[in-house]
Amino acid sequence: MNFTLGASLALSFLLSINTGEAQAKKKSVSKGNDYPRLVSGANTAEGKIALEIAKAAFKANTPRVWESGDEVKDKVKSVILCQNSQVEAWHKEGAIDTIKDKDDFSFIYIQKNKFNKNRFVVTQYNHSWRGDIRALVRVPDNLSQDEILSVIHRGGTPEPADKKGSQELFNDSWSSPWIAEKDGVTCGIDTGHPAGPLGDWIVYGMNEKTDPIATIAFHPQVTDTTSLIPKGPLNDIARLLDSIVGTPKADQGTLNPSGRIHADVKYLWMDLIYRPWSMGTAYNTRTNIERNLIKWSKGSKVYKAQYDKLKVLYPQAETQLAQHYKTRFGWGDAKCKEASKLWMDAIYRAHFVFPSDG
Repeated sequence: MNFTLGASLALSFLLSINTGEAQAKKKSVSKGNDYPRLVSGANTAEGKIALEIAKAAFKANTPRVWESGDEVKDKVKSVILCQNSQVEAWHKEGAIDTIKDKDDFSFIYIQKNKFNKNRFVVTQYNHSWRGDIRALVRVPDNLSQDEILSVIHRGGTPEPADKKGSQELFNDSWSSPWIAEKDGVTCGIDTGHPAGPLGDWIVYGMNEKTDPIATIAFHPQVTDTTSLIPKGPLNDIARLLDSIVGTPKADQGTLNPSGRIHADVKYLWMDLIYRPWSMGTAYNTRTNIERNLIKWSKGSKVYKAQYDKLKVLYPQAETQLAQHYKTRFGWGDAKCKEASKLWMDAIYRAHFVFPSDG
């Protein structure tokens, strides 16, 4: 009798532990799927269409979500125009009319289908060192091609006196707008500035207003994304690495390599925390980086102290990252350890670009 009761109690205890672990794992996995999310326009059809696209882009292996069109278009059939991994616009055959090299525009994309008596037009022109610049325009469906050409304009030039009912929704964008169509509804998506660390997507519809109809966030809304890196060794090493990259004393010209590294790693830190599978591969090998950092550390006592601190923080940050993945995604210990080792190395190497020959 006592044995049976004891066994029953033990079994109940084990079941409660297993249930608790399963619930905890379910909660962590659920938490890992909390982004992207609609922070406005959650009840709009356009917002829901754009969110489906954003989720596919978020899960893509492409480091920048706005360049994930190659992967997204094969999974989300509502996409009819997007930006691919070569930073070029792709469009679905039969869904877009394309005009090339016309009136200083390298491309003009005109949506064929009409929605609420309107359709979208995407323009693209080359702005010297800035590269390709794009805009999203909403035009009445009764405008001819010549009339459409008369209402669009390049950034920095005067707007046409007669817009013929057209509305420029956004312009001067480095990223190509995405357009989707589904179940009689269409939306145009501004994927934001390329340097914005997993920045918001702004969604436009055919609601006769120039205001966005929805907004999609890929992480919590903060002014400084560095604050989203977990406090402790991870956050400390992020700030230390940023300090080591530093601000150049001399003007580095239009290319601004140090500034580009700062911007790139800010984006990659968000990938590391929220979508690490997309981290990609850094330019330099770890061996080449360490060899050059050792040389650099001999330049002053400050550099030596920073390098020594880096060596102390690195294994601590790797351990914390493994715990972050366990908590956020519910992965097993072995997977978390392997992932943190791989992707901590990737973010570390991304901060440095040395000559490949050392």
